[in-house]
Amino acid sequence: ETERSSIVEQAAQNVQSDINASNLAYLVYTSGSTGRPKGILVQHSSVVNAVYGFINNHRMTERDRLLQFASLSFDVSAEEFFATWFTGGCAVMRSDQTLSSFAEFTTLLQRENISIANLPASFWLEWLTMLADQGGEVPKSVRRVIVGNEKSLEETLAKWQRLIGPTVEWRNAYGPSETTISASNYEPSSTGATRDGKSAVPIGRPVNNVQMYVLDRAQQIVPTGVAGELYVGGDGVARGYHKQPTQTAERFLPNPYGRKSGERFYQSGDAARFRTDGNIEFLGRVDEQVKIRGFRIEPGEIEAVLAQHASVRESVVVAGDDGRGGQRLIAYVVSNNGGLRTDELREFLQQRLTEYMTPSCFVMMETLPRTPNGKVDRRALPNAPATGTDANETYIAPRSAIERSIANIWQEVLKVEKVGINDNFFGLGGHSLLLVRAQSKVSDALKVKVSMVEMFKYPTISALAEHLSKQRSSPIPASPPARNQAETREEALNRQRQLRRMVNRKQHLA
Repeated sequence: ETERSSIVEQAAQNVQSDINASNLAYLVYTSGSTGRPKGILVQHSSVVNAVYGFINNHRMTERDRLLQFASLSFDVSAEEFFATWFTGGCAVMRSDQTLSSFAEFTTLLQRENISIANLPASFWLEWLTMLADQGGEVPKSVRRVIVGNEKSLEETLAKWQRLIGPTVEWRNAYGPSETTISASNYEPSSTGATRDGKSAVPIGRPVNNVQMYVLDRAQQIVPTGVAGELYVGGDGVARGYHKQPTQTAERFLPNPYGRKSGERFYQSGDAARFRTDGNIEFLGRVDEQVKIRGFRIEPGEIEAVLAQHASVRESVVVAGDDGRGGQRLIAYVVSNNGGLRTDELREFLQQRLTEYMTPSCFVMMETLPRTPNGKVDRRALPNAPATGTDANETYIAPRSAIERSIANIWQEVLKVEKVGINDNFFGLGGHSLLLVRAQSKVSDALKVKVSMVEMFKYPTISALAEHLSKQRSSPIPASPPARNQAETREEALNRQRQLRRMVNRKQHLA
């Protein structure tokens, strides 16, 4: 038997390696406007700079316990892991069970003594709503909550500050994957919203060794308060796109304001302006890329899939107001035969795209409006239905007590005035996070256990009510047969897969 040597007998020298700061650290894919995703090449020096920026901004020490929330395929996970390891702290992995309810999420924070939580803005918003509705509290161990990936409204931040108070620090982070995770950080005042509550919270100031410029079309610096396009320079700028030299040359440009010769900056496509206090305000996109619930989406990808449907002649996908302070995807479609139904299109896309890329509203049109040069005139597109329901679907009111209960919950969660029993939850503008809220409320209101898998499987009121009615009326056997036990295990596996798809398909947003 070979004796194991003690740790003190091991070599004390650093492992020799030929890796240097300019070598590639990772390649991460993001959405592409032509239907082809783009692979972003990020080198070691950029990652190290981003990690130390995170550590300095959030004053991390060996005492911190950071919730590792992001998918491992999402570049934010590198920020979470390495910042924790560099400081000697602890990274606590979240599980699928964490996402089964917002109450379970709060319990996890308390049980694991989490001090820092780095969350997508959409998840933070739904968590805040739950805390406000149920009178919940943020565990005392949490000292800072970091929010990013999409815009947050000042009125929402003010609500958080009124409810939670100054004991939990809140920060807003911004950064395209092309500039290595977080490029800027915003620290709000203790008084909350200082402008129109509907305005977006600023994205803040650049982190260490990052420069940010707001330029006009001639790449000239615009005055404070004037809108322009945001360019990001400094140590976080990626090498470019994998095997796409043309797109690399279009977005990664020579930086005329750089401190060193040969520097480049990244043309973000984001509209922005500097405020008088020195913080940068995000205004939206200058191109057609959209952000939905923290996901960076190129409508061209969805249009490319729609074009594969035999009955679709042409289509255009845009982002519109969802009535809840966020955005939803709207698809305008021209069919070949005029008989195409929106529920057919939705099912077609759900089989080929992830849930967050499936439009919540479909508008069937005879033709798409055009500009004089023949391009689709997006400004001339008609307003979409407020509820996002199928225009061909006849409204049928709830018929039973259980259908009325579910309808009332959907109206509350989805912020719509009227819901028919055949309306699809996702067709009404719902999404995974809202479905978590609906699931909790349905379970409480009807005194019945309903899983997320069941909510996905029965997305209409009539289908869900029929399923739950059968569940309530069926006796539960004391010892289920072996076949039913196997089905239960399969349901559990399906539930885990659904929850993974809910969050783990996350992509970093510009």
